[in-house]
Parts: sequence; C-alpha cells; structure tokens
Amino acid sequence: MSKTTAQKKLITVSGKTALTAATSPPDYIRKLVSVPDRKLAAEFASEQASLEFDAEDGKDIPRLEAEKEELDERYMASRQQMEQLEHKRKNTKRYIKRQNEESKPFSTWALKDQLSTVLLGLALVAVMGMGAANTFANLMASGEPVFLDRPWLAVTLSALVPCGSMALKFISHFFDHAVTKKRYALGVYVLTIIAILAWCVNFSINFTGVTGGMDWDALGESDGGKGPLLVFLQIACEILIAAALFLAIEEVSLTYNPPAYDDNPEFIEIDKAFKAHKPDHEKLVEHRNRVTSTLAILKNTRQQHVNNRLLDFHALISSRNI
Repeated sequence: MSKTTAQKKLITVSGKTALTAATSPPDYIRKLVSVPDRKLAAEFASEQASLEFDAEDGKDIPRLEAEKEELDERYMASRQQMEQLEHKRKNTKRYIKRQNEESKPFSTWALKDQLSTVLLGLALVAVMGMGAANTFANLMASGEPVFLDRPWLAVTLSALVPCGSMALKFISHFFDHAVTKKRYALGVYVLTIIAILAWCVNFSINFTGVTGGMDWDALGESDGGKGPLLVFLQIACEILIAAALFLAIEEVSLTYNPPAYDDNPEFIEIDKAFKAHKPDHEKLVEHRNRVTSTLAILKNTRQQHVNNRLLDFHALISSRNI
C-alpha cells in the first residue's frame, strides 16, 4: 500500500516506524461505507485495520509474544532459584566455632577470678541442691499417695529444677553474636532480681517473724492463694538464680577462653552462588521488561491505528449523511 508523506503520520517504536493515521481514508474504508449493516461494516474495518498494521509495522508482534512467553518461564525459574539461594544464605551460619588454641588453663587465671569462679560454683551447687530438695519436700508434704508409695517419682520431678536452670543457661549457646548473648544474660539477671523481690514480699506476708505467730499447719490452706504463690516464687527464684550463676561463671571463663570462629565453607559456597546468579537475574529482568514494554507499545499503537480507521469510517458516513 503506497501513500505520500502528507498522507500519513509516523512514530518510532523500537527502531521501526508505525502508521497511525492518514489524511484520507483508504479504499477499503470507502467500500465499507456501502455495506448496509453498519455494525458488521465496523467490525470489518477494525479487523482490516489490524491486518494492515500487522503487515506494515506489526511483523515483530508474534516474535515478541513468543519471546516474552519464553522470558516469563525463564524469569520464574530464575526468581525461584534466587529465592532459594537467599533463603539458604539467611539460614546458614556465616561463621563456625572452633577450638581456641589460645585458651588459658584455670591455674593461670588471676587470683580474684579464680576465687570468684570457685565461690560462684559453690553457690551454684548449693542453689541447685536446695531447689531440688525444696521441690521434693513440697511433693512429699502434699500427701499424694503416688509420691508416698513411689518416692522416686518425687525425686525425678525435683530434678526438673536444676535441669531447668541448665536449660536457661545453655540457651545462650544458640546465639552467634556476643552482643546477643550479653542481652540474654542481662534478661535472665533482671528476671532473677524481679523474682527475688517478689519472693521477699510474699515471704514477708506469709512469715511475720517476731511480730506475729505462724500457723505452719495452715500454710497453703485457705490462705487466699498466698501459700501456693510462695512455693511458685521460691522455685522460680531457685531456677533463675542458678541460671544467673551459670551465666556469671561463663562470663568469667570467656575472659580467658574467648570463642574462636572460622568462615563457614557452606556459607561461602552459597554466598558465591547467590552473588553469581544475581547479575544474571537482573539482566534477565531488564531484558524481560524491555520486551514487555516494546510489545505493549506495539499493541497500543496497533489499537490506535484501528481506532483511527474506525474514526475515518464513521466520519465518512457522517460526511455523506448516510
């Protein structure tokens, strides 16, 4: 189809030119005016305008659609791989602990630290023993037949107190950073102080000392719950105090036996794969966006061309007063 420069307006789309409108309608528009069914004629005009655009300026649309479909599949696979690598990277330790060859034996520690560690250790053993003993005494004093007939059950339940203290202490080993460990230890110390203060208040309420007599048989019975609360606070204090002593001993020990870390080979491998894949993924995203944008521009330009042809069709009908 040949047209003069004055008959058409050109725009550039990805290095190509696209026909948008003409000053005079083409032959097929003039022929369609004579079709009695205006709706059918408009559909023909729209379809013919699409074919006209595709023949001249839309040859790349099928190729771009196929390329976009392929790029969409590659993008989904690449993004899935990217997310998997990033997930592994976040859930893999950057460093792994190793034996520190510069650790100092206990005999070389400063005297004050040796004495502190010994005192803390003795206090720890005493608190854990008292916690287990107090729990055992409360279980036996409950008068439950199961404990009276099988005292070993009370012993095993009493062991939960020292075990609970050790569990609170060893939770700190799950933290990789020293700052996090210090914050955890501070949290245990604060809870210990709060529990001790609460125990002191409750103890003073239950035991008035020289200011009043104490009905030992009535302890825990019809006392508004003060007795059971005292038992609870006492066990909580014993668990927290033992955990705090554990952490205090560990803090002194770390001064002479600081942890040593090496780079985790697994993390290095994952990080290398992640960094290698990231530029390729970004290039793929850029290429996909470029193809999508070009395809959208071509389709929009085609629709504009169809709209212009329909306008020509309706304008020609109006000019002839049909």
